[in-house]
Amino acid sequence: MTGAEARRGGVRRVLLVEDHLDTRQMYAEFLGLEFDVLTAATGEDALNLMQVQCPDLIVTDLSLPGIDGFELISRVRA
Repeated sequence: MTGAEARRGGVRRVLLVEDHLDTRQMYAEFLGLEFDVLTAATGEDALNLMQVQCPDLIVTDLSLPGIDGFELISRVRA
């Protein structure tokens, strides 16, 4: 268990980045069965959200408008 998980009582946090609302809602509902799910519609929204929330895992669409999934992951890794 990571330090972040311990602070949240052992619940892992997933950041789901998907620009299509229906798909985002479906994945969030499914992932929400086991995880605390944060959602973002764009790469920019995801980066802003990560300024205040620290996910344990990021699940992203690769073909996002603006900052695509590849660029998002590249920036997160930097």
